[in-house]
Amino acid sequence: MSAQYITCPSVRLHEALSDRAFRAVLPNGHELVAFVRPRMMARLGLPSPGDVVDLEISVSDFSQGQIMAWRAAGAGEGAAG
Repeated sequence: MSAQYITCPSVRLHEALSDRAFRAVLPNGHELVAFVRPRMMARLGLPSPGDVVDLEISVSDFSQGQIMAWRAAGAGEGAAG
């Protein structure tokens, strides 16, 4: 059985936990750890706390997600994956 994922847009990064991991807050207030994929990091750099990101979250594990794209805080448009 393959894993199923949902995309959650407009998730705000709250704090950096490491160079590739961030604490993120969903619009409903749920907190989780968001990771940047190495391929995304090499292509687009790193997001910063305060940025708005699009996350891909597994339906079986809501404690972590993968950052798919992000927009810089205060910017209309930014990096897109």
